[in-house]
Amino acid sequence: MEKFFNRFIKGLFAMLGFASCTTAPWNEPKGMYGAPLVEYGVPSATYRFIGKVRGENGDGLPGIRVAVKMSTPMNGQYIERNGKMVPYVWEYADTLFTDAEGKFAREYALLREIESIPKDVLVTVEDVDGEENGGTFAPQSGIPLEVKQLDEGDGRWNLGTFESQAYIKLDKE
Repeated sequence: MEKFFNRFIKGLFAMLGFASCTTAPWNEPKGMYGAPLVEYGVPSATYRFIGKVRGENGDGLPGIRVAVKMSTPMNGQYIERNGKMVPYVWEYADTLFTDAEGKFAREYALLREIESIPKDVLVTVEDVDGEENGGTFAPQSGIPLEVKQLDEGDGRWNLGTFESQAYIKLDKE
């Protein structure tokens, strides 16, 4: 009798568990509520960094190293450095390389508060392949980029989409 009871309880829990995973009541049309909301975790935003590096003649340059440094001060947050409390600045750096057409792109999911959206974006571009791909080009550093908000998100967990575009022309050395 005990085995039967245990099997019955396990089967009941299995049926209840599967039934609770649906997005709509059984008597409602399936598409009525749309996709289920995923609101576990932290608020997030999408940030895209895209662009193209061109030579003097306007053609895209492959194999160019593009280093990006993003930062923003975090309002009201401090960190101790050398015995002093200083404002905390969120920083992130990444290195990309241009493709055969001179384009580069990266998308980031920022899993923090809205204050972590980059405010300052600086780009450094350097030809690292030497004479390959059209010759040697002079590097450029500290190119500031603007951060634009493309959409505002849903106002709850999705804080929107942000983008910086860099279209850079390199001169030969």
